[in-house]
Amino acid sequence: MRSKRRQTPAPDNRRAFTLVEVLIVVLFMAILAAMTVQATEADTPDRLKSASEVMIADIIFLRELAVTNNSQYQIEFDVDINSIVIRHTGTNSAFDVLPDSPFMTANKTGTEYSYVIGGSGIGVPPNLVVVQDISGNTFTDVDFGPLGETVNRNVVTRIWFGCGHGAARRYIYVDINPITGLAKIGDIQVKSPIIAFERLSL
Repeated sequence: MRSKRRQTPAPDNRRAFTLVEVLIVVLFMAILAAMTVQATEADTPDRLKSASEVMIADIIFLRELAVTNNSQYQIEFDVDINSIVIRHTGTNSAFDVLPDSPFMTANKTGTEYSYVIGGSGIGVPPNLVVVQDISGNTFTDVDFGPLGETVNRNVVTRIWFGCGHGAARRYIYVDINPITGLAKIGDIQVKSPIIAFERLSL
């Protein structure tokens, strides 16, 4: 009877990573991540200016509708979900259906335009921070009347946007004149509007 030879398993030539090699890979990944964050936050001022320019376009659109139709239109702000809703709030229901506008690329449901601020693109999107007047009172909406004025508000309304993280976070604001309803973009700011709100001059 032939005896069975015991087969010796082939040696495993696979080599495990050493701790040093693992640490080098982790360090390399951390450096890449830091470079990516810096690259995306380098365009923070451009993102803030873009968000404020869209806001200016919305204000012009509503103000012109209010003056043309001798009625009242509203921008509603939702800081929690970073969104804006535009609608007619006047008494004449014939104006409830908003007209199409080449400047409005938002979702339209007939009576409302709505969109999320900075909802597309790569990198850190800008966000709505707060809507205030010169005394620091906060609001959730702004209405424009038949003369283009802001309704029930005789002081400047300031809309704040923020973008970025930590020390790289920056802010920008849009001011609305209460008498004319005209808006202008302010300068890039380092301090949060929650901390300080300087007095405005018309």
